Amino acid sequence: MWDFEGALQFGDQSGNDAFAGMATAGIGHSFKQAMFSPTFWLYYDYASGDSDPTSGTSNTFNPLFPFSHYYLGWMDLVGRQNIHDANAHLIVYPAPWLMAWAQYHHFWLDESRDALYNPGGVPIRRDPTGMAGNNVGDEIGLVLNCRLTRYSDVMVSYNKLYGGGFLEATAGPNRAEDAESLYLMYQTKW
Repeated sequence: MWDFEGALQFGDQSGNDAFAGMATAGIGHSFKQAMFSPTFWLYYDYASGDSDPTSGTSNTFNPLFPFSHYYLGWMDLVGRQNIHDANAHLIVYPAPWLMAWAQYHHFWLDESRDALYNPGGVPIRRDPTGMAGNNVGDEIGLVLNCRLTRYSDVMVSYNKLYGGGFLEATAGPNRAEDAESLYLMYQTKW
């Protein structure tokens, strides 16, 4: 199995020239005959950043309609702007009604003078000097989805982000470098 997506943006953005891009490439394999029918994916996600935010040219990719939850980790801390993400996924089905999904993401900034953006496009950490480096950190996600009926599911997810040098250097007095979350979701389909 394989997956590829790319986009190029150019034109005018708030009076500045804009030229940015993103790409995602993945390769996977599903072992349907093996116990628990495991599926394994390796992905690389990229979205451009701006090496000089004061230059009058914007090179930071704008996702327009952000949906990072599925692609860039269940923590929802990292958006598709100024980012590289090497990630791996393992999905297994211990029972026909039960899915377990493990994710690992390694994040680093494309340009160290640009910001780390959340999925909504808001800069959440920035070092305009670039001295904080570009290693954002590593995220681990564990998801368990239980199908209750044909029309409803319950999902629980535990996630932890281990902050890298960039998050440590930009943490400040009231900000943490690590983060964790626990989700419990109920979904109804009709």
